Amino acid sequence: MQVFNFVVYEVVERVAIVSLNRPSKSNALNFTVINELKEAFSLADRDANVKVVILKANGTDFCTGMDLEYIKELQTYDFDAQIFDSQNLLELFTLMQKLRKVVIAQVSGLALASGLGLVLASDMVITHQESGFGCREVKFGFIPALISQLLVHKIGESRARYLLLSGETIRADEAWGVGLVHRVVPPNKLEDTVIQLAIRICNQNAQSAMEFTKKLLYDTRGLSDADAMAFAIRMNAHGRVTPESQFATDTFLEGSPFQW
Repeated sequence: MQVFNFVVYEVVERVAIVSLNRPSKSNALNFTVINELKEAFSLADRDANVKVVILKANGTDFCTGMDLEYIKELQTYDFDAQIFDSQNLLELFTLMQKLRKVVIAQVSGLALASGLGLVLASDMVITHQESGFGCREVKFGFIPALISQLLVHKIGESRARYLLLSGETIRADEAWGVGLVHRVVPPNKLEDTVIQLAIRICNQNAQSAMEFTKKLLYDTRGLSDADAMAFAIRMNAHGRVTPESQFATDTFLEGSPFQW
C-alpha cells in the first residue's frame, strides 16, 4: 500500500485500488490531488501484475469536482497559469483513457463536474441507486470545457447539452438510461459487485487484448471511417500473432480449459 496526501494506492492480487481520500472536502480535486491520481495510475500502468484498476472514494461522495477554494486561488493567477492547470487535469483524463489496464469507476454518492470527468474517463462505471451525476459549472459561472468533450463523446451532443446547460444532477437510474453508467446496484452490493467484476476480467480476459482494444477505441477517435477501418485491420492482424492469442487458440483447439 502507498498512501499519498489525498490518495491511497494498493494492489490486491491483480487489481490495483486507487482511493480518493479527502472525505472532509467531498474528495474535491486540486493540483495536489490530480497529481497524486496521475502518480497512482502510472504505478498501476507500470506494474506487470496489475490487470484492472478500481477507482473509488472514501467518504460520502465520489468527487464533487474542483475545490472552490483552490479555484479562488487560481483566479488570482495569470491566464497562462489557468491554461497550465487545465492541461494538468486533461493529462489525468487522457492517462486514464490510454492506460493499458481496464479502469472501473466505483461511484458512491455524488460525481459532479470534474468528478464526473473521472467517471467519463473510466472504461466501466458501476454505481448504486442513491448516487448522483451532474455538471454544475454553469451555476457557478464557469464553463464545463473539458467535461463537455468527454460527455459528448460518451452520450451524444443532445443529451450532453441538457446536462451541461441545465446544471442539473441526475440520479443513478437516469444516468444508466442515458449511458453514463453501466450498472446500478443496491448500495450494500456495490463493493462486492465491482471486485467480482474485476476478478472476472482478470481471469477471463487476456491483458494484451484488452490493452490493444483500448488503444483501438482511443486512437480511432476523429478518424474518417476509412482511416478507422484501416487502423482496425492493422490492429486485427497484430492481435492474431500475440503470444497470448496463440496460446489461447492452441489451448482451445486441444480442448483444454484455461484462465489467464
